[in-house]
Amino acid sequence: MMQSHLIGKVPLFWSRRSRRARVRLAPLLPPGAAQLPDRLTADSHWLAAAAPVPARGAAIPPPLPVPPPLPGAAPADPAAPPRDAPPRDGGGGDGAAPGGSAGGSVPLPRLVQIACLAGLVVLADGLLFDAGPGIGLPLFLAALFAAALLANPLAAAPHDRAFAIAVLALCLAPLVMDPTPLALAIGFGGTAAALLLAAYAPARTLPALLGDAAVLIARAAFQPFADGFRVLEWFAGPGHRRLRADLLGWIVPAVLGLLFLALFASANPLIDRWVGYLDPEAWLAWVTPERFGLWLVTALVAWPFVLLAGRPAFRLATGPLPHVAGVDQLLGAPAILRSLVLFNGLFALETALDIAYLWGGLDLPEGMTFAGYAHRGAYPLVVTALLAAAFVLAALRRGSEAARSRVVRALLLLFVAQNILLVFSAMLRLDLYVDAYSLTYWRVAAFVWMALVAIGLGLILVRILRDLGNGWLVGANLKALVAVLWTVALLNWPHLIARFNVEHALARQDTAAPLDLGYLVGLGPQAIPAIDRYQAARRAGPSSALAASRARLASEHRLAARDWRSWSLAGARLSRYLDATP
Repeated sequence: MMQSHLIGKVPLFWSRRSRRARVRLAPLLPPGAAQLPDRLTADSHWLAAAAPVPARGAAIPPPLPVPPPLPGAAPADPAAPPRDAPPRDGGGGDGAAPGGSAGGSVPLPRLVQIACLAGLVVLADGLLFDAGPGIGLPLFLAALFAAALLANPLAAAPHDRAFAIAVLALCLAPLVMDPTPLALAIGFGGTAAALLLAAYAPARTLPALLGDAAVLIARAAFQPFADGFRVLEWFAGPGHRRLRADLLGWIVPAVLGLLFLALFASANPLIDRWVGYLDPEAWLAWVTPERFGLWLVTALVAWPFVLLAGRPAFRLATGPLPHVAGVDQLLGAPAILRSLVLFNGLFALETALDIAYLWGGLDLPEGMTFAGYAHRGAYPLVVTALLAAAFVLAALRRGSEAARSRVVRALLLLFVAQNILLVFSAMLRLDLYVDAYSLTYWRVAAFVWMALVAIGLGLILVRILRDLGNGWLVGANLKALVAVLWTVALLNWPHLIARFNVEHALARQDTAAPLDLGYLVGLGPQAIPAIDRYQAARRAGPSSALAASRARLASEHRLAARDWRSWSLAGARLSRYLDATP
């Protein structure tokens, strides 16, 4: 009776007061009263009626019915969170989580994101400013990955995060070996891909992952400005009132803090000296245009990583080509069949000439050298193979009449095989040209490009034989591209090119063209071991000009090696060589 008397005497007005009263009176309420409604009724209040205490073992009375909603009011959403539930923005606080906004508000950067962005700018100043390329680049990219993980919510599973760290380590390995532009591109792209693997569910295919990473990197060109406009829009709306309140809350601490600091500086010489370090002129002299440019570029590059704006939505169209009336007539079965008969004949003629003159060793016409013959046809043959590959893909459209024809498929297999042989012929031409002259960066790039074209044609051959789709072909080509470029970036090409040219010149001193010493020295300090080999084996004796160039390169390397930020594995090997052979 005591409990019933208390319930009948306590009026519960407004929903918030009712919740407070129910929490306070929870121990005194009977079991049936635990289900009392807490919503406002039409007259905006309700009174709890006296609830008799049921006897032991008696049935609990049914809960009171919920009053109907007001006329014209929207029905309540059963899945909606309670009114006092915390915001589900992933990070709490005032700003919404990256990639979304709570309640239609503008997503603002959180404090941890701003701190990570500022920390990356400071770290870039310490690792990269006024330093040569070296270990500072992979260290900064690793810090960028760690800061992005710290500043953004992670949705991937733990094993996916471990796999992302392994991908990051593999992509940064070429930068540790030798920080070339290709190694930097692989490291930066690998950092973006690893972040997407760690922050989101893994992509289903390699093309989707690489496309998402490319979109994430491209966001550096526009996302900082778009986010800035959103913040300005927020300030123009409800944000200016909050900003004014925040500024008013800082007036008293700032004014009194500066006053106390001035008094302490006048009373304590040590504090006065520390305050003297805050000279604006000295700080302006320290912030040079180059340093400020590095800060700005670092902030723009790191912005889309630290403030992830949702998973990039890159989708590559790998399905069958659309059927267009004009195209279907232009590339119908009769046109494909006639083209393949004609193309196979032309390619067979070119292949027969290459076999006779390049592979068979027949004498060329008078006035034509093998070097000229090779240099003239190496690159056009690669372009020919690419055009042929595009024609094959157009002819193999799924569902077309040509794709179902056995004769067309047989001619396509012969055509692709001839293209593969044509690419090998182009590589032989380039090898003859290098044998007559020397190896350079561009000729190495040509060899790599031809190898990729040959791999692509081989994959087209597999696609025809196994009747696979364009999605498989794109994914297989991208895997081959990533593997080849990663291997190429891992090698010390200045050292390899210099050694090849020197060994080739020493082996053919009487017949080959003289060694291009200017290009050899232009390869940089990594050419020093090859220069020493050439100087020791030169019949005419060491060259004084080449010795002076060698001393200059060694001095440049020793000067750069003093800064630990310029360290690399290739540079460390050269330093050990110079210590043994000064």
